[in-house]
Amino acid sequence: MSKFEEKPKYDKCYEDPAYKMGPYRFKDTMGDLSDIVKDHGPFVNHVDISCGRGEVIDHIKSLGIESQGTEIVDSLVESREDVQFSWSDELPFADNSIEFLTNCDAMEHYPPELTDKILDEFFRVCSKVAYLTISANKATKHEMELHINIKPYNEWLNILSKYGTVTQRPYGRSNPVSEGYLVIKH
Repeated sequence: MSKFEEKPKYDKCYEDPAYKMGPYRFKDTMGDLSDIVKDHGPFVNHVDISCGRGEVIDHIKSLGIESQGTEIVDSLVESREDVQFSWSDELPFADNSIEFLTNCDAMEHYPPELTDKILDEFFRVCSKVAYLTISANKATKHEMELHINIKPYNEWLNILSKYGTVTQRPYGRSNPVSEGYLVIKH
């Protein structure tokens, strides 16, 4: 399935206000992000790719860092001034222009054939540190399979190792939905 065929799924999902980062993922993710900023910052700027409702952007801004996001759901782009439309494999940023990049619970939603192209694009624009959370669980909403790029966590670890030094669960937090990966770019 192409990225263009996948987009309507998310237009539909985000019509539901409850479709967002759940409380347990929120707590773990924001904790990891705060620790990353403390341990690897300061960062001049940040981007959250496939930012959804912008929870990560808001948290990073609360830490005093310029933050923005990308998203393909038109209603989400239109609802925030700090989010722009962009496909994850075609980011509108210059090489090495973003010091801190995040992608939270989105890799499993992308068409599998785009995995390498998307990650190459992430690490083209990222100059220092990336943090990704990825689920290896199936997810269905409105009778649509949302997680179409399922891989075992150790496979994601190996894939991400191409781009830098990777730490899985960098601060020991875990939840039943996804794993966190900190990547210090080569």
